[in-house]
Amino acid sequence: MKIDLIITKNEEIVFKGSFDKLPLTLGRSQDNDVVLEAPHISRHHVRLDLKDDKVVVHNVSSLGKIIFQGEGHESVELKSGDFFSVRDLIVAMLTVSSNDAAYVLARSYGYNNFIEAMKDKAFAIGMANSFFVDPTGLSTLNQSTARDLEKLANYIFKNYPNLLAISRNKENYITEKESGRINKLVNINKFAGDFDFIGGKTGYIEEARGNLWSIFKWQNLNILIIVLGSNDRFLDTSKLYNWTKNRLK
Repeated sequence: MKIDLIITKNEEIVFKGSFDKLPLTLGRSQDNDVVLEAPHISRHHVRLDLKDDKVVVHNVSSLGKIIFQGEGHESVELKSGDFFSVRDLIVAMLTVSSNDAAYVLARSYGYNNFIEAMKDKAFAIGMANSFFVDPTGLSTLNQSTARDLEKLANYIFKNYPNLLAISRNKENYITEKESGRINKLVNINKFAGDFDFIGGKTGYIEEARGNLWSIFKWQNLNILIIVLGSNDRFLDTSKLYNWTKNRLK
């Protein structure tokens, strides 16, 4: 059996090769079958096996799970032809921070056009110190400031409260259009489901550490808290929230 493997990043091919058999291992370490030099790739990242004529991807990293169709998995069977609505892709992005969903959405729009549209929208709402090179935030070239994120949060709060509603749910569900299969997504935001949490967005890469903006409602006041470069974004946000409430008493 011949296996053709193509790995892309930002629509650019970073690896292309053919293999006569499985399993294959992928990661940063030189003892892998496929060596990938990228800071967000683990030393031993994933293993590809064959099961019933299907390629199965196994997670072998201790740092996280495989994100597939908006959910975290230890292993997935690869198949093409799944269809999700734009809304469900957005739900996956807001609930489990799905990079796959962000890439699919960008590609459906036209990848470069999507990035330009991100820049145009940021400029339109006054985010003068923000810059984007991909739709996920995985690149260190993506840059912003707490002041710009404040403008973004206020814009979403005033114009798109439905996005905040999605982000505050403990669980959300998305449906594969062809099969009708329903996928349950468990929110990675620790504040999701809290009675006073209006909504927000979290993200993490090793270089930037933990980042999180959150809107809470306390005594009819809307409180926005932004944490950047944190080793524990949820703990730091809780400390700032409690400090703010004590100051307002």
